[in-house]
Amino acid sequence: MCQYGPHRADSPPGDELTITDGPATSDDQRREWRRWVVEAVGSADAGVVPVDHLVDLIADREPEETSRSTIRTALTGTVLPALDREPVFEYDADRELLIKYT
Repeated sequence: MCQYGPHRADSPPGDELTITDGPATSDDQRREWRRWVVEAVGSADAGVVPVDHLVDLIADREPEETSRSTIRTALTGTVLPALDREPVFEYDADRELLIKYT
């Protein structure tokens, strides 16, 4: 699938691909998770937090049952890359770490 969505240039209009990997996350949910991630990194001793720890943290705090794979996908696909654009954070996708510079 294209990074910009499920549409293909040669598909007729209305011929969208339906993704059924699991429940999608809402913008509000991802914003809340972003706040939780910032809290977690702020309270980390070294300012370095593994993605697995963030997934566990969100899964434990999320009131609705959300699969870890859905959480990981949202974190690595949108939440952490958005934080990486901030000057104080670096998301290292290869090592699966979020780093906060002070």
